[in-house]
Amino acid sequence: MSSRREVLAEVERIVCGDREASYGPPEDSFADIATIANVALKRYLARPLDPVGVALFMRALKLARSGNDPLHRDSWVDGAGYAVCGAAVLPDA
Repeated sequence: MSSRREVLAEVERIVCGDREASYGPPEDSFADIATIANVALKRYLARPLDPVGVALFMRALKLARSGNDPLHRDSWVDGAGYAVCGAAVLPDA
């Protein structure tokens, strides 16, 4: 079983290393996703998405996937990563 510190270290490595190297800063990615989603979903949204809304959606997606296999460790790690990235895009962050 992984310790909390090991999981946090993995989240840091993924969020600040692997994923950022592959996809760019999550703040930029969330803004890009919001722009694309607003065009694709404009008839369905009561108000436009922003980066915080995208972070919430990504966390919800991971939570929904976890229902299929709650013991899948990667979903827990990714969920923590989305929480960290979401905190970084808060207006006062």
